[in-house]
Amino acid sequence: MTVGRDRHDLKAVKLNKQGGIMENENCDMGEPKIEVTGEEYWNILRIQIKGIELDVRNINKDKRFDGEQSFPGQHSEMQANIMLSVRHLEDARMRLGKLIQYSKDGVSCFDK
Repeated sequence: MTVGRDRHDLKAVKLNKQGGIMENENCDMGEPKIEVTGEEYWNILRIQIKGIELDVRNINKDKRFDGEQSFPGQHSEMQANIMLSVRHLEDARMRLGKLIQYSKDGVSCFDK
């Protein structure tokens, strides 16, 4: 698989309008293209999910939580859904890690 890397950050990848990684002909914007293995691509996805997870966690700092609630329990319900979103993102990262683990020797990198 070929992905274009951003000129400023070698760990960043060029994204299309839908947030997916652009490949081959769709990424012809003058950036260098490099070959990545499936494992490297899956790690890129894990990094992107971690970034989204951090952004979702920061929603708790939104000024709307400082104001009045439109109805009782509004803010706590919003915060509960933020944390559920974070848990699902954490699970997605872990599942991709398991994919990487079992595509190799089946031993967790944490056990080595």
